[in-house]
Amino acid sequence: MNDILQNTVWKINTWNHEKVDYLSSSLEIPPIIAHLLINRGIDTPEKVEEFFKPSIKQIVSPFSLKGMDSAVDRIMEAKNKGEKIWVFGDYDVDGIAGTALLTRGLKRFGIQNVYPLLPERLSDGYGLTPEIVEKAYSESVRLIITVDNGISTIPASLKAMELGIDLIITDHHIPSEELPIAKSIINPRLEDPEHPSANLCGAGVAFKLALALNGSPNDLDLVALATIADVMPLTGENRTLVSLGLKHLSKYKRIGLRALAEMSNISMDDMDVEKISYGLAPRINAAGRLDNAFKSLELLLCENDDKVLELSQELIKANEERKNIENEILNDAISEIEAYIEKDAPVIVLTRRNWHQGIIGLVASRLAHRYSVPVALITVDEKGVAKGSIRSIYGIDIIQILNQCKHILEQYGGHKLAAGFTLF
Repeated sequence: MNDILQNTVWKINTWNHEKVDYLSSSLEIPPIIAHLLINRGIDTPEKVEEFFKPSIKQIVSPFSLKGMDSAVDRIMEAKNKGEKIWVFGDYDVDGIAGTALLTRGLKRFGIQNVYPLLPERLSDGYGLTPEIVEKAYSESVRLIITVDNGISTIPASLKAMELGIDLIITDHHIPSEELPIAKSIINPRLEDPEHPSANLCGAGVAFKLALALNGSPNDLDLVALATIADVMPLTGENRTLVSLGLKHLSKYKRIGLRALAEMSNISMDDMDVEKISYGLAPRINAAGRLDNAFKSLELLLCENDDKVLELSQELIKANEERKNIENEILNDAISEIEAYIEKDAPVIVLTRRNWHQGIIGLVASRLAHRYSVPVALITVDEKGVAKGSIRSIYGIDIIQILNQCKHILEQYGGHKLAAGFTLF
């Protein structure tokens, strides 16, 4: 880390006296506060008002996203025909919350024949697969809407086209050059980088689709939960959604989250980023990391007091198990690094049979922070299939690196700082 700091070029923004004086006098705030706001592009009284008082009116129209019109048209068609719809999510907090949000949004739109589905990490792997599409066909599903996945699901999209199933893909992961075949693709990463919704998480994209269908914002607490848990930048529209969502969470206290918080000794009054990051999110994530995330999805959708207590207990127990497994893998990895890896190694790659696939990403993150280099942990199962998780450091885009290795990878995807891959 010291080498990184030594090689960093620091640029100090100059003090724009004219702007600072104007903002300071107009709003009666100290000049240093005006200076800091201006440095962040908040350089008018109107922008300052929006910054300190986020409101619903600041939410950008969902129809500014490509693919939104065609998605709404196809869902309207499904409603008129009474078609069965699957909402297919992911097994992390973002995917779980987004799946719950869109399921509720579709039902609010008047579609009752909608069924949420999450993959099982160990048996299904990540994302929509041809096998899952075939299962949908056998159950008379003719429309699948993905949440927080799908942008790299080309084999599944080909199978869907073959079987006559339409796909609406809502995702926020970085797309590759080739896009899947779909009725509609909604992904902020396909927009201009300056688009106000460019940094939405998966649940944020699902929220936009639900907003387009119903015309009013709902389930903002789930958007805040997902945005924070997925460590998205809290700037622009994300900041607005999280601010409004935290207030919603504290005021209305969704029954499942309330039960989980109370059993975890977390106060839901004045809910903040820290309570979600270190309190609620790990417990919601735990079930999906160990295998099946459906209990977490049930918790967010459930309206029964007894059931949410039961589900909360199960998630808390799963989180304790997750912590024990994580610490075991971490200690294994550190022992191996200290014994065999050179101290100035630019990257750390470790492989072990039967490390828990759902936990290695957490350990890789802790190791990347500890050693200040990208870390890849790879687990190999009984069939010889290797699945890895990589966590990087600021300044090193691992998706660009994986793009250069794609000829040896079965599949891969993720973000600049976090990604996963499979190889044989």
